[in-house]
Amino acid sequence: MEVKTAEIIATYQRPAIQAKVEASLDVLKDATNRPEVKNLFAVLDKVSKESAKSKGSPT
Repeated sequence: MEVKTAEIIATYQRPAIQAKVEASLDVLKDATNRPEVKNLFAVLDKVSKESAKSKGSPT
């Protein structure tokens, strides 16, 4: 009976939880689409690639 009760509760809570997840993803999407964040990612990507090149070449 406890299992069935938990399943019923989960069924009713699922839409609210899904809405919270989607709202959080929207906030994250908005944040990562900001120009300054895109620039930061571009710089980090460049630094990462340069670091990988320097590790691959003999010193």
